[in-house]
Amino acid sequence: MSLHYNAFISYKHAELDNKVAADIEKLLERYHIPKKIQKKTGMKKIERIFRDKDELPITSDLTDTINEALLNSDYLIVLCSKSTRLSTWVEREISLFLQTHPLDHVLTVLAEGEPYEVIPQMLLSRTVQRPNYMGQLETVIEPVEPLSCDFRLPRKEAINTELPRLAAALIGCSYNELMNRQRQYKMKRLTAMAAGVMALSVGFGGYMLYSNQRINENYQNSLINQSRYLANSSEQLLEDEKRIDALHLALAALPNEETPDRPVIPEAERAIANASLAYETVYGSNITSVWNYTMPDNIDKFYVGPDGDSLAAIDMSDNVMVWDAQTKELVYSYSSSDDCADVIYYISEDKLLVTGLYFVRCVDVKNKTVLWEHEKLGDGAVANYYAASDNGSFVYVPVGDSTIYKLDSATGNIVDTYGFAENDLDAMKCYFVDMIISPDEQKLMFEVELGDTKDKSLCIYNLSDKTYEFINLKAMGLYTDDNFLSTFCWIDNDTVAIAVNQEGMGGNYGFLNMDVYSTNHDIITCINLEDKSTRWNYDFSFTTYSSTDGFIVLTEMDGLCFYKGNKATIIDPNTGEMLYDYNLNDVIVGAKLNKGAELPIFQTESGKHAMPLPSQGTDTIALTKYFTDDIDSIKVSKGAYAHVRNSNSIIYYGVGVSDDEYLSFDATLSYDNIMSQSAFVGENSLAVLRGDDAGITIDLYDAQNKKFLKSVHIDNEDNSDYHYKFIAADNGKIYISHYSSIGGNVLELIELDDISGNNKTTTLAEETSCGVTSYKDGKIAYFDSKSYSQNTITLYDVETAEKKEFALPENGYVNVENIEYCPEDGIIYLAGSADYILNVESGEVASVTHSSDWQDTKKVRIDATSHKTIETDFSSIEVSDYTGEQLYSIKCPEIKPYDVSVYRALDNSKAVLLVPYEDGLLYRYDLETGELIGKTEFTPYTSPITTDRVEFNYDLENNLLYLQIDGVIDIIELKSYVQTACVVGSLGYHEGTDTFIVTSDVENSQEEIGYFRHYSVQELIEKARKLTKGTEPSQELREEYGF
Repeated sequence: MSLHYNAFISYKHAELDNKVAADIEKLLERYHIPKKIQKKTGMKKIERIFRDKDELPITSDLTDTINEALLNSDYLIVLCSKSTRLSTWVEREISLFLQTHPLDHVLTVLAEGEPYEVIPQMLLSRTVQRPNYMGQLETVIEPVEPLSCDFRLPRKEAINTELPRLAAALIGCSYNELMNRQRQYKMKRLTAMAAGVMALSVGFGGYMLYSNQRINENYQNSLINQSRYLANSSEQLLEDEKRIDALHLALAALPNEETPDRPVIPEAERAIANASLAYETVYGSNITSVWNYTMPDNIDKFYVGPDGDSLAAIDMSDNVMVWDAQTKELVYSYSSSDDCADVIYYISEDKLLVTGLYFVRCVDVKNKTVLWEHEKLGDGAVANYYAASDNGSFVYVPVGDSTIYKLDSATGNIVDTYGFAENDLDAMKCYFVDMIISPDEQKLMFEVELGDTKDKSLCIYNLSDKTYEFINLKAMGLYTDDNFLSTFCWIDNDTVAIAVNQEGMGGNYGFLNMDVYSTNHDIITCINLEDKSTRWNYDFSFTTYSSTDGFIVLTEMDGLCFYKGNKATIIDPNTGEMLYDYNLNDVIVGAKLNKGAELPIFQTESGKHAMPLPSQGTDTIALTKYFTDDIDSIKVSKGAYAHVRNSNSIIYYGVGVSDDEYLSFDATLSYDNIMSQSAFVGENSLAVLRGDDAGITIDLYDAQNKKFLKSVHIDNEDNSDYHYKFIAADNGKIYISHYSSIGGNVLELIELDDISGNNKTTTLAEETSCGVTSYKDGKIAYFDSKSYSQNTITLYDVETAEKKEFALPENGYVNVENIEYCPEDGIIYLAGSADYILNVESGEVASVTHSSDWQDTKKVRIDATSHKTIETDFSSIEVSDYTGEQLYSIKCPEIKPYDVSVYRALDNSKAVLLVPYEDGLLYRYDLETGELIGKTEFTPYTSPITTDRVEFNYDLENNLLYLQIDGVIDIIELKSYVQTACVVGSLGYHEGTDTFIVTSDVENSQEEIGYFRHYSVQELIEKARKLTKGTEPSQELREEYGF
């Protein structure tokens, strides 16, 4: 009796091949099949794999053992290495196997080399029979990509991610399903182990008073761990532009009906804040993914309605789905294995044509009904290309190779038919490919082949008198058998343009993980239909593979655009002269001409939006990254719809997406651009500083009641707002320093009443070398070089105008970067090229000792509790005592720190030195020893402009840090130091109202001032539920992430 094998391993007997083949045999026969898949497939294990362990004899015949094993194996696993193509036996084993098995039962394993080098040639194509346009079966050869398992990876990674590809095929389930079940199996094992531990705890708990507490702690910890996993997975999904799934995971990571006692962890709060668009202002175009339209299988084609109000898609399994683009509601779906759909086509905004091999159906997408249907239209198969009148009243549907039906789109009634003379039918083959209607809607143009030589031609069909003529492209010398007709279009009613690819079906292409590029050419030709003459030719070249191509007639500028691969060219349709030529250095996947625009816009495979800049040259185009990577198609209409290659979802990107709970200040002014350094949030007020023609203007706002108060002008010959800095707000006054070389190196103090606007200006120093200041307890400390005659530190009392001056031991030029005043200890630290610590009471000045490689000190902080100073030159951080002696040094991780700060909790526990670095990591050091405690992520300020505004605002009662770096506020939870939210475009946090004051774009590229309230977790949950529009997480999502 013959043995049955799950698979037969075919391989060349070489050292590497032997090792990999033996490994795969052992791993597959020991493979654990999850219980649910066992129940579904009926297969409990992979029982037997055939592998010939001996060299085959040198003969032309396969041994009987191998012959019989091949015939009795379900699958053939071909091990592909550089030796494989040298093996005659491997090729013969494949040939014998394919005599009794389909090609999709051949699996390949990559052991070395690139796929195109090692996969046997006979596995890269197949012969299939398909119905042609007349419904007749014809045999064609098509390329295939066999399922490959990549064992070139490290062994552990190959076993975890690649081996299941083979196992899934042998078991009879999908790879995704098997991987998901494996994850669940592992989670259940961990859960069972945890349950075992908990059970033991319960058992022992009977003997211990605190058993219930321990059990609850274990349960809470398990919920915390699950919430952290769900939150992190939510953020990964958001990165992958799957916002709705991200929202569902974020909601599952927080207290809900199923787990109301789930703890709130900062990671979950951050995940839901990010996914729910919390604190998102309008800045620029704000193009952001907001929805995912999902289908059962990978999407084949999708289209957006002419007015952008609906979306239709068809997947690789011929499922059709149509959604309302506003409500995201599914308004129509169709699926049938017996009478499957082939093509979808918008006739008008509310009418979608759905066709199969024989049926034609019209769906009213607004009323969610089938408007009309023809189960069979004519005698042949329905073609795949249609044309509609501009207003959508009629649609032209070709059937077979001989008849075009004109249908009333409202009723489906046959209005007219158009055919061909018998002698013409005998001498042509009609494809109706890319059938398009002329601008006056009197003619149709489509592709045909003429005569025994199958000359590539265009048919121009006159609808008014049912006459037609052929444009024989081959006879005109515009096409050869090695060429390929890319596309064609109407320029006007009597002129057409064609694009003929000179490389035919070869040229640039992509295969598996390899792209092949060379310079390819399309010859664009303009043809006059009146005399069938060629007006002009243009040689269009591109250097990537092509994802899509097309013509766009540019009526506003009298131009013709052709795009393909990485290039787009604008041509004068009258002369063929090139007007604009754009190289996007990326594959074009979408193009659109907006209403009233002169030039089109483009989208690329790597997610960039490309906009021509004609004012800067004929080849200048701006590319901005808005979308995800690996896009193969994108449609722009009231946003953008993008499909990632080999995926089953369409990502919708909205324009101007923001948090809808943003509120404007009453009577807010409009600004060209508000820099964060030009704004100050005080206890009661918001001040915005801007330069004007005769000085500066300070706009005052009521920060408590969120309204504009007044604008105050201050005369000054210096109107550069960069020379003015907000120092502090105290006792109803706002203090502003002004330092500039205009009118002398003068340091001035502006005191401004935050309600009335009354103000006065005081000169603090004349002919001084810097303008840094530090305000504390009604006093301002600053440096005065006194025309380089005597370097001093001055302490100015804003109430009495009294000055105390302290001479420094050195005169001459000193580069001063920072000054810090600590009234609690009576200490002033002057930092720069030389550092000094001044004791205000005694007047003693100590020089600070730094390491030999220390540069100029950039930032300094004084901690009055520990009587230490912390300073940084942006390469190192050093901690000193008040005598200037160094206590310890911390080397920065080759990243510049923004600043330093000391944090102590209310219980006065161990002091922590917080250092945010420019790479977005917040380091924590023990203040006493300098030892690194840990680091967490935050959102850094990413502008190339250096910022001086770094503020650490602690809310000790709620264990929160509001870290402001220029226009970004990071909200950081101080138990875990995890960021819970980020507010971009922020002018500051207002503690009295627990709000974030922000700027937001309005019309004409202007900005206004508004705010967000600080959301509670429950408010974030409500925002998230609103965005999901009542949808529930799919069963697949629940199973994959275990909730």
